[in-house]
This record gives sequence, C-alpha cells and structure tokens, in this order.
Amino acid sequence: MRGLLRSRGAFLLFAALLWLGLDAGRSWNGHRAYRAPASTWHHAPSAALAWPPGVDLTPDVPLGRRVFVQRCAVCHGQDGRGGGPAASSMRPRPPDLTTGELKVRSTPAEAPASTEDLTRTVRDGLANSAMPSFRDVLTDEELRAVVRYVQELSGTAAVPPAAKLEVPPPPSFTPEVVERGRATYARLQCGVCHGADGGLRRRFDGADGQVVIAPDLRQPWTFKGGREPEQVWLRLSTGMLPGPMPSYADASTPAERWDVVAWLDSIALPAPWEPGGRLRGLGTEPDLLLRGDYLSRAQLCQLCHTSMSPTGVYNTDALRLAGGMRIDAYPHGTQVSRNLTDVRYRSEDELMAIIREGRMPDRQLSIWAMTWSLFNAMTDDDARALARYLRSLTPVRREIPDVVHYGVLEMLVRKVFLGLPGAFPNRLVYGEGDASGLPSAAPVERALSWAQWLIGGLALLRFLVPLRGERRDARAWAMTLGTAAGAVGLVYGGWVAHQLPGLAGVAPEQAVEGTVGALPPVDPAKARTPEARAMAERGRYLFNIASCVMCHGERGEGGAMFSWTSFGTLYARNLTSHPEHGLGQWTDAELARAIRSGISRSGRPLHWQGMPWDMFSNLEEEDVRALIAYLRMLPPVALKVNAPQPPAPHDCGSYSVFLRPVNQPPGCHD
Repeated sequence: MRGLLRSRGAFLLFAALLWLGLDAGRSWNGHRAYRAPASTWHHAPSAALAWPPGVDLTPDVPLGRRVFVQRCAVCHGQDGRGGGPAASSMRPRPPDLTTGELKVRSTPAEAPASTEDLTRTVRDGLANSAMPSFRDVLTDEELRAVVRYVQELSGTAAVPPAAKLEVPPPPSFTPEVVERGRATYARLQCGVCHGADGGLRRRFDGADGQVVIAPDLRQPWTFKGGREPEQVWLRLSTGMLPGPMPSYADASTPAERWDVVAWLDSIALPAPWEPGGRLRGLGTEPDLLLRGDYLSRAQLCQLCHTSMSPTGVYNTDALRLAGGMRIDAYPHGTQVSRNLTDVRYRSEDELMAIIREGRMPDRQLSIWAMTWSLFNAMTDDDARALARYLRSLTPVRREIPDVVHYGVLEMLVRKVFLGLPGAFPNRLVYGEGDASGLPSAAPVERALSWAQWLIGGLALLRFLVPLRGERRDARAWAMTLGTAAGAVGLVYGGWVAHQLPGLAGVAPEQAVEGTVGALPPVDPAKARTPEARAMAERGRYLFNIASCVMCHGERGEGGAMFSWTSFGTLYARNLTSHPEHGLGQWTDAELARAIRSGISRSGRPLHWQGMPWDMFSNLEEEDVRALIAYLRMLPPVALKVNAPQPPAPHDCGSYSVFLRPVNQPPGCHD
C-alpha cells in the first residue's frame, strides 16, 4: 500500500479501477431493482377479456353472446354484472345488467324495461355518458340478438312486456305553470340534491358504494335520457334506476310533473357552444374540492398512480391513487409511483409546485419521473383544486421504495447518445402488479455513490498534495493545478448531464417549451364567435393537461407505438385535420364516441391501455366537445400511422410506450 501511495500514477490507476467497479455496482443495482412486483393483484373473472374481444369465441357461440362479448363486455364484464376490465376507471360504473333495471325507460319503476327501451339505449346510446351509440356498428340482426341476450341475462326475456307509461299532452309553459312547477319542485324536495335553483351538484355515496354527483339541472345538454320535454317527464315518472334518482309517480300527478318540466325549461341555460353560453361544467366548478375530484378522474393521474393486474385492469377499489406502479424510463432510472392518498403532510402550495413545476423541497423531478411539463399549463384554480382533492383523500398506508438510478458512466453515455438536455428515452415501461413494500434499492445506490465521491476525493488529494520527498517546480505545479481544475470541471459537467433533465437550476419554462412549445394555437378564422373561441381554447388546454400530447405529439400527428402481450402493438392515431390520414372524414359524434367509449370510426374497439378512454369517459359533455373543437383546428399532417397488430409472441412482456421515432416496427425492441 505504501508503494501504491508513493506512485502517483499507480494510485490514480487503482482509484480509477475501484471507482469504475463501484459504478458497475450502481448499474447492476439499478438494473436488478424492482424487476418484479411485491405482489400481484388479480381481477375478477368477469374482467378477463381476450383482445380483440371475441377472438377466443368458438363458431358455435350464439350471435347475441358473441356481440355482447365483442361490444359490451369491456365495460359490463363477461357476466354482465358491470365488472368489465375498463369499468374500474369509470364513474358512474357500468350498471349490472342482470338486475333488469334500465335508467332510461318508458315503463313504470317497478316493471321491467321494454324491449324498445333497451333497443333504443343500445342503438342510440346515452347522452353525456360512456354508453355509446351502436347505430352504425351493429346490423339489425345483431342489435336484436344482443338485446335478447341482455334480457336473458336479467331473466326478463320470458316476462310479459309491461305497459308503457302514457305521456299526457304537455301544457303551454305559461308563467303560471312555471310557478306551479317551482312550488312542486320544492314540495318534492328535489333541492336536497339539486339545490333550490337546480344548480347544486351534491356529492354523496350511492347505494353501490360509488360516489354520485347530482347533475346541474340548468344544463339540459347533460341529461342522459335527452333534454326533450317528454323524456324529462318520463325521468320524473320512472326515476333512473339503478341510482339515487327516484320515481315521483306516487308523489305527484302527471300534470304536476309537467309543471316541474316547465320550471326546469325556464331555468335552462344556453350550452357553452350556443350564443350566450359559457363553460359551466365540473371543470370550471367553483367548489374546488369537487373540481379536483373531476380533474383527478378525467386526467391520467390513475395511469401511473394506481397499480394494475397482469392484463391492465386497475385496482381502484382498494388502491386508487395509492401508487405502487413500477415505471422504467431508461436511462433516467426506475421509480415506483408515489402514494397520492398520503400527502396531507404537504401544503396545497407545495403540491401545486410539484404538479406544475416538478419542484419538491429537496429535489427537482425529471419530466420522465413525473410529466409535470404537461401539467404546467394548469390554472392556479385547477392546480389548487387537484391539490385540495388529494389532501382530502383517506390515506392508504404503504411503503413506496425510492427511485433508483444506473451507474454514472452508463447514464452519461446513454443520455449523450439520446441527446441532451432531454435525453428522450426510447420507451417507458409500466410494470404490472404492486411494488409497494419492496426493499428499497436506493440505500445501496447511495452507499456506492458516497464511496465513489470518497475515492474521487482521495484521488484528487493524492494528485494535488505531494508526498514527502516529492519535488515540483512552478511548471509542474501549474500543470497539476490546471489538470485538477479541468478534472473538476469535467466532473461538474458530468454531474449536470447526469441530473438532466431534472436539474434544479433549469427553469421549468425551459422544459415546458421543449415539451409543448409547438402546440398549435387556436385559429381565429375557424373560431369566429366568442363561444367558439372559448370552446377551442378549453380544448387546447385539455389537449395539454389531459396528456394527449404525450402520445400524439404537439401537432397531433401521432405514430407513437405501444406494445404489450395483452393487446399487441398499437399506434397513436393521427389527430390532425388531414382528410386522408387524420380526422378529416370523422364526424363529431364519431370522435366523441372514440374519446369516451373506445370505439373507432370503423367500429374497432380501442384498448383502454392504448387509448385511455376509460378515464376520458369521465369527461363532461362540454369538455368532450371542447376537445373536438380544438382537434378540428390542428393543421393537417400527412403522416399515415401504422395499423394496429393483434397480440404476438414478439410483443413486450410489460406495457411499453415507444414515443420516438414514430411508426416503429411492431413488437418489443430497444
């Protein structure tokens, strides 16, 4: 050892080899960490669904059952009880079809819904909901067959049809009738849920344990059964079961119910897209706690912060937003998503800074650890609403292991190869199962890192300080000090590159500019009225904060690839207005159906993990329309996106998102 110390060159070589060995240990630690979950949650059998739906059915399966599996089971489950694989993200949850209850009906509350009622629901869908229209997807034969199958599930196929309620002719909606309606509304205590003026959105627990939010009755465009006066009269007469909306057939006369319809018509506001209308949905709700609840469900918080089964079903009943998902963004490291239910120790302002700027008291979050650059556009009210909602959650106590990184050299080489400062990873990998409770690999990384700093410090000290008997003239000292300064600068530069893009000294605006700086503005020529401009601006805002940019790009051209054995290989669609390769030939109704019901223009089902329509199903009508209004303004991009491929052996074993370049070959590769 004394000889090693006396030879400066030998000591530095030894130190370098030791440092490299420690660095290799850090890489080994980073690659082995969190490779497998601590536990794996398995969903109910009814949520098991081959992809594409029905591909596993034998030819002898009856037509009704075949159509149900292909079109309905993703939400309602294989057994029809409402537990499909996409159902866990949806509010309200899809109903249990085995009960025979139907929200929109023309028969008395105690009687089964008619065949016509069920046919109309399947054919036309329900407004402002995830229940889509299958009018252009199913043939008449398929429609009759699936309706019959649903009736068989509930045991009502053999029940004699109930007589429909007769809707009496409506009166003229005179001031006297309207005033009688207001009085009847108060007598029936409708204001308990909807407020005295009809505008209260009361939030309460439903009979099935799921949260229910009463609609604002001043917004008839949100009525699931339709805003037509006859349909509103029927809802008052039959109720909306299953759900908290009761029937008032026994508590009022038919004429009194028409009076209430007249009063509701008198308080109706213009829709946001109509002259004089303005945005009034949950996304602009003055009650920030209610707004935060809405934002947490309509955005993609759940995508990372809720663990999932091996086939992509979220464990929302027990662990919604409780973290535990393994996320690898090589070479930036592997992390386990944080527990958002246990953040009461942070103030609203701290949470707002984390959400919009990635700034924590002790560190800056990389945009690959938390996509705060997309949330940076959030208004103060929206960021505070989301923070307030998260602080209101009942904490789920869990041990989330810390993020772990790879060795310095491996990270530097890979980041430089990918291109600094962003070092765009080739793919993001989302692991199934729950990683909560895994032993943290961070202490090993910290120990190795401190050892590297110690070795480096000793090497620098040995380089600078001569031993007894060593002589250095002025020239030697100049070379020594210059070399040391260069080494320190090199180390500092390497440290900066190692930290990027999560370097605390980088202003958040720089990361935001690099992520969404090219997001097309609203075109005034296409939004000529104040209402149209407000809708399009809201759509642009949602396109950003709802993370559409992440998969479809700033310009909406798409092409990002997703690979997983659960769904095969999928590609993000071209959302621009290009007439051939984009959405130029899509109708607004087709776009709305794809966004919140997962059905493409051709009728092809969209996997909820490829296009998160299960979460977007929670968007209100005005926000869906606003998003469509903005999509119509995206300049055309002539990018033909690859067609999806069914599951194959070469697909990734874990859910992988390949962001760049676009249109990569199908299957799993780096």
